[in-house]
Amino acid sequence: MRILLLAAWLFSLGAAAAEPGTNLTVAYPDPACGPKPAKPAEPASRNVSGEITLYNQKVEQYNEQAVKYGTCVGTYVENANNDIERIRVKAQALLDAARKP
Repeated sequence: MRILLLAAWLFSLGAAAAEPGTNLTVAYPDPACGPKPAKPAEPASRNVSGEITLYNQKVEQYNEQAVKYGTCVGTYVENANNDIERIRVKAQALLDAARKP
């Protein structure tokens, strides 16, 4: 649920300017993970061993890239959740201080 809220919030920020109702002066950064790896195309023939070997190599390479990409995105989301928590704590502390007599 938190990830969905974060995603909705990030998409609502816009490209470069802060939207009304936010304290952000710049857009939240995109992840530096590069593009999501593309799945390799299946070989034209499943009867040619050279094509199968090449395809299997491409699948292995894709799997390695997909793991790296998934790890990077997971770290990005974890860091974004940490940012959200820091903002929430800071905002709450400010509100608590403002309410003190």
